[in-house]
Amino acid sequence: MWLSTINSHAIITEDKKVLMVCGMNYAKNLKLVSVDKGIGTTVFEKNLGGTVQTVCFNDDNSIIYAGISKGSVLAFDRSGNHLWQYSVNDSIKNICVFDDQLAVIGKVGNVLVLDQDQHITKQWLLPSVTCFAKAGHNGFIACENKLVRLDL
Repeated sequence: MWLSTINSHAIITEDKKVLMVCGMNYAKNLKLVSVDKGIGTTVFEKNLGGTVQTVCFNDDNSIIYAGISKGSVLAFDRSGNHLWQYSVNDSIKNICVFDDQLAVIGKVGNVLVLDQDQHITKQWLLPSVTCFAKAGHNGFIACENKLVRLDL
């Protein structure tokens, strides 16, 4: 039984298995669970500090990204090995993969795009972000009374 609230999740299917990564609010707040033939197994779990606000897989599903309330984006392989961490001065509201780039959306409006080497390729400061959505190769952010398309 889980005693945490699931704040975010990402689900993929692979070789007749379902893999679900979950971001939660405390304790071991990042989990990767594999479900095969109705039986769930925890692949790994991490205590990242803060609240895991958002999670996603990269395009080939080999890397898991987690954005936390304390302003960091972390990357893990599917065995749970820590690959890298990038810190911003904003609580992470959402992260999303676009080809080989990672869009990082902060709660107070910081938006940046990281390449595979964690270098910023684009950056914007928007009014407070309400929500984010990905549609194909486009990202859309609702802020105040406007809808902004990210030019990635």
